[in-house]
Amino acid sequence: MLGFLTGCQTPTASGSRVIEKTMERYAPMRQGRVDIAVFTDKVLRQLYGDTTKIVVRSSGKRRTDSGVLEAWVELRNRSRHPLQVEARTSFYGEGQEPMEGPTAWQRVFLPPNSVGMYREFATKHGAAYYYIEIREGR
Repeated sequence: MLGFLTGCQTPTASGSRVIEKTMERYAPMRQGRVDIAVFTDKVLRQLYGDTTKIVVRSSGKRRTDSGVLEAWVELRNRSRHPLQVEARTSFYGEGQEPMEGPTAWQRVFLPPNSVGMYREFATKHGAAYYYIEIREGR
């Protein structure tokens, strides 16, 4: 599900951490890292002048009224060119066990110097944590 952030609820108190390293898909879970957004594509980490092309402004999670976990990430295009990225999410239970395989890749279109949002909903009610992968659009 794609969209722009408009009045989204505050993320949970656990907060979200963002890393910009390529890493093995499940390594963050083994290291106790949950609720994380990861750039899996080195092209996105290329320098554009003195800043990166795309940065994660924020990420988080919330429970919907029906109790389903929603994970989201807000992306900023710092370039003067339109960019396209793809993102997908894996959800994990309270014990950090995989609950759902990764979702399908979804495209996020980012006009020049703009902010865009990627969000995904778990399909199972027991989901407690998320892992968002971000790569260059293909």
